[in-house]
Amino acid sequence: MLQPQDKYSELDRDMRSERMRLTLWRGPVVPLASIGIPGAAFLALVLSEPLLAIVAAAADFLIAVLYVGTTLPSAQTFVSALRALLDKRLPASQILGAQAQAAFKRTAEQFIAVAVRARSLDKKHGPSDLLHRALAAAFGMMAMQYEAAVRDGTFAGNGDIAGEVLREMEAMARLLDVMDDAPSSERAALELQIAREAEAALARVSITESQRIQRELQKEFTRLKEENGLKALRQLAAQYDLLQPLLDQKKDSDPIALAQAPTMVQQTFQEGLGALSGALTLAQAIQDTNAEDLKAELKEAEREIASLEGDPLKTERRRMAEDRRQRRLELLDHLEKQQLGFARLLDGCDKCKLALSLTRLDLADIQARRSEQYAGTVIERLKAAIAQAKAVQEEMNNLGL
Repeated sequence: MLQPQDKYSELDRDMRSERMRLTLWRGPVVPLASIGIPGAAFLALVLSEPLLAIVAAAADFLIAVLYVGTTLPSAQTFVSALRALLDKRLPASQILGAQAQAAFKRTAEQFIAVAVRARSLDKKHGPSDLLHRALAAAFGMMAMQYEAAVRDGTFAGNGDIAGEVLREMEAMARLLDVMDDAPSSERAALELQIAREAEAALARVSITESQRIQRELQKEFTRLKEENGLKALRQLAAQYDLLQPLLDQKKDSDPIALAQAPTMVQQTFQEGLGALSGALTLAQAIQDTNAEDLKAELKEAEREIASLEGDPLKTERRRMAEDRRQRRLELLDHLEKQQLGFARLLDGCDKCKLALSLTRLDLADIQARRSEQYAGTVIERLKAAIAQAKAVQEEMNNLGL
């Protein structure tokens, strides 16, 4: 799982090519080229006027350069490019609930407004890493709301997170307005305040959403009487809870590498919950399919096929029985794949639980000995657990499970 900073960095990088694409394809550049090049060739080759051809081509080129130079950096192009990228990365059409979809669209528009304000400040006062951090946190909150809304088919409504994210975005927009009017002596302090408040808001939203998912998983696994899922959830939550006191004891003297620990712990917990969410979906599908009935129907079809063997007058009945057998075999094969997928997702959750458990031991050792020996190991282990859990979930998606 990419951290918010990395996710926003990818978005920011893609903005450049998207703005260029919009500038070239929606403006007069392509029409000018499609008309100008044949026109210049006609003047040069047919009318034997090479000088006019050069002048016409130069005029077309100059108009195109002027258009690109004025349109590419415009606020309108920035907004269009950002909206197009958000539609690609977080398509609202994937959200089934009308209210949840409308709420996400409001958040997306507010994020665009925040990004426009931040861009204006960058152009006026120069690029700011702190504002970049704030936008990364805002994007992280929006992505979290989107994921919750897409999951709405499995879980209850996500109005709480939608309202919280929108309020945080609006608060960030107000702070950016204050910063725009502030004297230069106060600007650095305001940038730091915006970044810290945005990152704190992201942490709050992340914890709130994790708690909600945990409650829903508890309820649904209990309803399905799925003991393996309940056990995995209890163990994951227990290791996460045991870690919190150690994270709260963080001191200024702690190794710099441990600064990422709270965020990485939260992400590891979220990936474990994500694996359990996938396992819940499969558990529901498995319970809805009666394997014993399918096996009985399969045996019945096989008996019928055997009884009709060698009877030329009952060829059609034998063919239908073979078709029934094949359909049952396919269903049982798919059911077996779902059961395997369920086990693999529980294993992904177990990897996250183990990473949290080992992290707790390492943090206790670091704080007791004031040693940096395990600091890098802590972060790398958490990153590996996150990557492994994510890979299992992506594999399940690719298999259509």
